[in-house]
Amino acid sequence: MNKFLTSICFSAASLLTFSVSAEESNQTIKLWSVGVGSYASTVNVDGKYGDEDIEFDGLNFSASYAFSDNTAIRASYFSLEYTDSSELESNGLDVAAYYGTGLASQGFKAYIGGGFFNDTWSSQNQDEKFSGIQLSGGFGYNWDVISLELMVGIRAADDYADFIANSGCEGEVVAVSSSLLLSLRF
Repeated sequence: MNKFLTSICFSAASLLTFSVSAEESNQTIKLWSVGVGSYASTVNVDGKYGDEDIEFDGLNFSASYAFSDNTAIRASYFSLEYTDSSELESNGLDVAAYYGTGLASQGFKAYIGGGFFNDTWSSQNQDEKFSGIQLSGGFGYNWDVISLELMVGIRAADDYADFIANSGCEGEVVAVSSSLLLSLRF
C-alpha cells in the first residue's frame, strides 16, 4: 500500500510541474463547474482470515469553483448502494481543496488536495456515521463547456475500523473512494 501511495504522490507531483499558463494561450477561464458522475467507495478489511471488501457504488453530484488555474474547491454529494444488497445504503458529502494545473482553462488538468468526508450507512432501522479527513487527487480534460475527470480519494479509516471492531472482526482497515465525473463549465 505504501508503494502505491508513493507512486500516486510522485505521479501527481510530476504532472503538476508541467503547467501551462492560460494567459499565454489566450483561453477563456471558466471558474465554475457543476457535474454528475459515477461514484464508488470501498472499505477493505485485511484480517487474519483474508481480505474482505465492503463495496458501494452509485452517483455523485458536485459543484466546483476554481480560484485560479492552480487552486480550486469542490463539494460532492454521493448516494450509493451496497453492491451485495440494496438494503444497505451510503450517503454523504466530500469537501476538498485542490492544487494543480489546468483547473480553470481548456486542456489537460491534474490536481491533488485534501479535505473532509461525511459518510452515513443506512439500513432498515439503523444508521452508522463515519467522518474524517481524506487525501484526494485526479486528472482529466477541460473542453470549452464540458469537463471529464477521474478522481481518487483515500479516507481516514479510524471510524470504519471502530465499527468493524465493534462488529467482532479484526484487521487493518483501508477506505478509498473514486469517481468518474462529467461536468458543465461556466
